[in-house]
Amino acid sequence: MKKGRDLVQIIQRTIDVFSKHEMAVYSGYATFYFMMSLVPLLMMVISLINILPWFSVDDVSDFLYTMMPDIPQIRSALVGIIVNLNRQSGQWIAYLFAMTSLWSGSHGVFAMMAGLEKINHTQEVVFKERPKAILYTIIFTLLIPSMLFFQVLRSSIQNAITYIFDFLALPDLGRHINRILQLSGIVTLAITILVIVLTYTFLPAGRRKMRNQLPGSIFTSFLWVFFTNAFSFFIRRFWRYSSVYGTLAAVFLAAMWLKFIITILFYGASLNRALQVKVSMDLQT
Repeated sequence: MKKGRDLVQIIQRTIDVFSKHEMAVYSGYATFYFMMSLVPLLMMVISLINILPWFSVDDVSDFLYTMMPDIPQIRSALVGIIVNLNRQSGQWIAYLFAMTSLWSGSHGVFAMMAGLEKINHTQEVVFKERPKAILYTIIFTLLIPSMLFFQVLRSSIQNAITYIFDFLALPDLGRHINRILQLSGIVTLAITILVIVLTYTFLPAGRRKMRNQLPGSIFTSFLWVFFTNAFSFFIRRFWRYSSVYGTLAAVFLAAMWLKFIITILFYGASLNRALQVKVSMDLQT
């Protein structure tokens, strides 16, 4: 009974933290700026991919498909954007887009940073925030080639794991680890949790312990997966407004999905804050 009451209190406190700090407004800001910077950010990723010999633009599309809703309107629009950008990737405009992506994309990261700082009751010096937002924009952009690089190295990693655990006379454990690595969804989820932990810990100003950010990160990651699948299921079966929105359907659906994703991110941060407040209250009693 007590655990049930504690859970209800944590949920209520999480909602209070979210609403009190007006996180719906910050999620709207971040959604707008990320949508505005989508094309230049994709151009930057494609420019990087074309430099590396191991990847192709199709690899980028396949990777993004695993993260975005399985909705025909969004996927067809994404393919069209990637194909058109790839045709221009060798032109001078590609490098211009790569530069503008750092500035435009940093606005979305800046909105996330401001929201997380408000939740954590911290604030960075103003002139330091923009360079920090640009730095994190670069890091987030490099995650796509990095995760693609992991996919390429996965077979080599599996061979190394087999060799090491055979040498340690633990072949069964090595086989179990390789089975886990073969499930790309689990690996992607683990990487997502790690990225969110690092985001909650280091993106906003101030100092925090990484372990205190783990509950909200796990909550956010699993809710992202659940919501994306539910959103895809609902839109494919019940959404009938394509005739109204026409070619803008993909933009509307992508913005709606992204808005909820960023909102969930702020709810995860609010959960961490609620748990920390509960620990502080317990220590005082």
